[in-house]
Amino acid sequence: DEKTNKDISIINVTEDNVTLMDSFWASIQKKYSVIGKRDAQYFIWRYIKMPRRDYLIYAAVEKGAPVGYIVGRKCEVAGMQCGMIVDFLISPRREVAGELLLKKIVNYFRCEKIGLLGCLMQPEIEEALILKKKMVI
Repeated sequence: DEKTNKDISIINVTEDNVTLMDSFWASIQKKYSVIGKRDAQYFIWRYIKMPRRDYLIYAAVEKGAPVGYIVGRKCEVAGMQCGMIVDFLISPRREVAGELLLKKIVNYFRCEKIGLLGCLMQPEIEEALILKKKMVI
């Protein structure tokens, strides 16, 4: 049963609260037949303590439990400032959470005056369908 956006809060994931991702990973690890581990240790290694890149990590939380996350970063491509969504995953059938995460990261990129946004993912997965639906602006 999908919740409304009033039931879901969007938070920054930091080293202080990254352990939330352990419970999310435990609940999501079988969503796709092929998926890399996405627990707190992975987030610390891949995004939080990455010395050459700064990542922005948001989680959608409902009743204290994460139901999705999105990771983005600013980069330069051909001399242009770009925003990249580098990871995006939600619990099954949690479209509202996915939409709120996308809205949050797109608003961040807009505030940073970034006009080009990119994301690479398999076109048939749930997150890609939400991305296609919400990014027609």
